[in-house]
Amino acid sequence: AGSDRIERRQVIMAKEQIIGKLLFSEEQIQARAKEIAEQIDKDFKGAIEDMDLCIQNDNSAELYYLRAVFYTNLLQYDKAIIDINTAISIDDTIAKYHNQKGIIFSNTEMYADAIICFQTAIALNPELNYINNNLGIALEKAGFTSKAIEHYNINIKKHPYYADSYFNLGRIAYDANQYKQAIKLLSKANDLNPKYSDIQYFLGMAYIKSEKLEQGCF
Repeated sequence: AGSDRIERRQVIMAKEQIIGKLLFSEEQIQARAKEIAEQIDKDFKGAIEDMDLCIQNDNSAELYYLRAVFYTNLLQYDKAIIDINTAISIDDTIAKYHNQKGIIFSNTEMYADAIICFQTAIALNPELNYINNNLGIALEKAGFTSKAIEHYNINIKKHPYYADSYFNLGRIAYDANQYKQAIKLLSKANDLNPKYSDIQYFLGMAYIKSEKLEQGCF
């Protein structure tokens, strides 16, 4: 799941760079995406080398956390989990450390463990909207869709201007063929974050499916 998201991001970045310029083929876009991916990998690897030197002089939880983030972005989850566990062993009161551990578990499809991590993070800091949203995603991936919906709605009440929760509810409605509800939720998400291409994709598809349904094409 994590690698798919990174790949989409790279393609999106490539497409954004050619908007308003010449029209490129899909092969050229993919080639540019590969160049971006290689640069991202190079940047993270360079950052890890710098972090290694820092940790030699300052054995702090924050540095292990940051290196765990870099390793996660490089999909090196075995190294990431070691560093985040070290950070937590030094200081287990920081919500973002438990959140990062939850992300690692989610990306490796260990959703039950991810849920525990996100719940721990929320208990430490219930006001962080992205952690609340991460818990909803993990619940959904674990098969607890009704609990995920409940949690997304709770997050919207706490954070009414956070687009991701509207998007996730809209995506669930779309998957359930509830296209009018999906359009409502995805439109709200798009208003809050008009640069999120996944929202625009599902919103466009919801309009298409809704129109076909009204025409009796299904």
